[in-house]
Amino acid sequence: MIEVRDAVAAAAEAARKFYEGKDLLDLQLEEVELSEDEKCWLITLGLILPNQNPDCDVRRLRPLTEISPLGASMQGQKYERKYKIFSVDADTGNVISMKIRQI
Repeated sequence: MIEVRDAVAAAAEAARKFYEGKDLLDLQLEEVELSEDEKCWLITLGLILPNQNPDCDVRRLRPLTEISPLGASMQGQKYERKYKIFSVDADTGNVISMKIRQI
């Protein structure tokens, strides 16, 4: 079985590849869990992406200035925090899936 640290690294690398060319900001580890059958690590990563719908209500989000110093330079731009769950095979370290994590 791979170490949880390796599963997190695999998930982070997958996120960077999936969002290559996008303005991906503030990638952070949020949750780690081993599946009940111990076959997969479930890694939740949080990230900031440009808001696909700038007219939506983003008041539920923390101000970018509270998230990172970079946020101070982005005031006025529409960004939103997203959460993704990556399933990482506990034996091989391969990323099996990425799903939207609802809050």
